[in-house]
Amino acid sequence: MCLPVDRCRTSLKLATSKGCIVIIYIVIFFALPALYRILYATGIRIGEAISIRNRDVDLRRNCIIIRKTKNKMERLIPLSDSLSKVLQQYLEYRNKMPLPDVDAPDKFLLISPSGRPLSSCTVLGGFKKVLEKCNIPCSSNRSGGACIHSLRHTFAVHSLAKMVQEGMDIYCALPLLSVFLGHKTLKGTETYVRLTQDMFPDILLKQNTITRFVYPQTNIITNLNVDTYEND
Repeated sequence: MCLPVDRCRTSLKLATSKGCIVIIYIVIFFALPALYRILYATGIRIGEAISIRNRDVDLRRNCIIIRKTKNKMERLIPLSDSLSKVLQQYLEYRNKMPLPDVDAPDKFLLISPSGRPLSSCTVLGGFKKVLEKCNIPCSSNRSGGACIHSLRHTFAVHSLAKMVQEGMDIYCALPLLSVFLGHKTLKGTETYVRLTQDMFPDILLKQNTITRFVYPQTNIITNLNVDTYEND
């Protein structure tokens, strides 16, 4: 949800008089919802998302160019119709903010009420508040809870599961996902095979059905040391 322009102007006046606490509050209800939708719907990294500029977004072709990437490889990211509508709504309200050249091609897409790009601290702080509101454990001190990067993991697992459910072999789908996520090699993407099979056990059963003529079932029993195998 985006704030109406009149509420934005009122909030800007309050921010001027009451300081950065109010500014952070505004950002949470203005730009962050759009950002979180981008992260979940595209799987891009947080650093890539907050670096997107207006010129990188093409809503006519429903795509975004990611230029500032971890591995220095530009990527073209398609947008779903629902995400495109979210961005259209965000831009409609953002462009009405009393800021100079807010829609200029070289300006950042996702901004704070001051016109500056969102900081990673603001994004992480806002996401932590969302998790707390939903009673979802938050990752802190490597506690194993959810974090902002969980949106990227979720996108990867859901995408891999969808491709397999539509008939694609999981190891044919893996290179496609790897390129989309901007990984240098398949090694960084292989983790999602295990996560997908853990979350969607039927995926593994489907793959066994597809490949059973290659690997026929046998009744051979071996004296495999399970503990040694698991720790290999």
